[in-house]
Amino acid sequence: MSAPRRLLAWLRLVLMLALAAAGCQLVVADNPADLYWEADPASVSAAGLRLPGAITGRAEVDEPASLAQARGPLLRSRFSSQTPLRYEQDGQVVGQWETRTLTTECVVPLRPPDRPTGWTVGLRQEQTWEDIYDDLAKGGYGASADPADYEVAGAYALRSGWVVGGAVAWGDFDATLRGDTIARILQLDTAAPKWPQLGGDGTRLTVALWRDTQDLVWGLQYCAQDVGATLELTRGATQYTAPFDVHADELKAFGALRRGNDAYFLTAADYDMRTSGTVSVGLATRGDLSVKAADTSFAAGWRRQLKGRTTVAAVDWRRFAFSTIDQGYAGIAPGLLSPVYTARAKGGASTVSARYGVERPLTDRLSLLAGLSVHHSDVEGDWVLRKTPGLGQEPQTISQTTFADGLLTAFGLSLGFAYKTDRWTVALGSTGGFGLYDDQLPEEVKPPNPPPKPHPHPHPHPHPRPPKPDTDFRPLPIVMLSAEYRFN
Repeated sequence: MSAPRRLLAWLRLVLMLALAAAGCQLVVADNPADLYWEADPASVSAAGLRLPGAITGRAEVDEPASLAQARGPLLRSRFSSQTPLRYEQDGQVVGQWETRTLTTECVVPLRPPDRPTGWTVGLRQEQTWEDIYDDLAKGGYGASADPADYEVAGAYALRSGWVVGGAVAWGDFDATLRGDTIARILQLDTAAPKWPQLGGDGTRLTVALWRDTQDLVWGLQYCAQDVGATLELTRGATQYTAPFDVHADELKAFGALRRGNDAYFLTAADYDMRTSGTVSVGLATRGDLSVKAADTSFAAGWRRQLKGRTTVAAVDWRRFAFSTIDQGYAGIAPGLLSPVYTARAKGGASTVSARYGVERPLTDRLSLLAGLSVHHSDVEGDWVLRKTPGLGQEPQTISQTTFADGLLTAFGLSLGFAYKTDRWTVALGSTGGFGLYDDQLPEEVKPPNPPPKPHPHPHPHPHPRPPKPDTDFRPLPIVMLSAEYRFN
């Protein structure tokens, strides 16, 4: 593999490791239409849909305006262990994403319980352990990351139902890429490889505004995130570095109309991320990377709460899209006297989901939690690698891969129990599901350079296309445990 093409592979690894560290809340959008489940009764009884605290009545530190709902000090801890994505072909596991998250929150009102106005503050700490691999048994690749996130938030309740809130978060993460494929692409010593390392930190600023009347509640929340990271690789005596910066903006909005015990709600979120970075060898730049991603979602539904019984029905839509431009070069005056390799990739997925969840009391203190969800996604993507030999020469397409009409249908079922007293709420549950994936095999197009030789037979028989492997995604059951203690 030529040096510029190795650099392009190196640039793609920068993006992959950034995604491996995406469990850090500083990098990923907290979307109201998440496909995954959270470890608390409110989310399970909503079939995985995270509703704003103004609708559920919960005080959440990452929703700073919701802190004003706390009636007294509380301490909350949540743990989840899940494999949200398991990739199988012909019954064999070839890829898997494992993640474990531990979150601890503390909320303290600074006003008397009988006073409707005043301050409420909150602290939050989250630790995540991520592990991703793809066909490691056959020389594939894998990545692991351990991001940590810390947040301080406050809310002030004004008269007439107005609430203003804000939060500041900071975090750091480390990630490692490994596997025979990585060693082969980057020409690492397979006996004692020094795997690529990614490290970085970032900050997040959140501001929020609520307005709550008796019949109508609405709110807005804006979040700005900045992350800086550096990917490093040592190969022999050569030190490669790839610093890059991430900036993201997220805007959330919600509204709910209350009618007695019923609430009819709408939520929306829009997330935009921009990443840029370079690959350097010493003081010389040998490549650059640019990534853009967008995530938009809408949800609409109905929620009823009456005598400890909760019912939620909702539909939501989510669109995710990304595009990347990678360039790698070596030599003098790239694009003039030496070639430039350019790789472009783009893709996206649209998902429509339907959810139904309930919480039903079994005794005075024990409740059953259950939820059912169905998700249907349409996935597409495109990848092209071109070479520009030099000044005045036409670009050459080296390879091009197109992926279209990929359809994923996933089903999720959750069962659990919640034990509630005047001070305690403890919930334990598990979510299982499966997915069915149908795709058109990616088609690779290579220009005929040199032209193909004529076939020796006048009527050649076309080679039959290999049968499409039986492919599906099988999320493993998720184990969820949450505990909340209220200092009444």
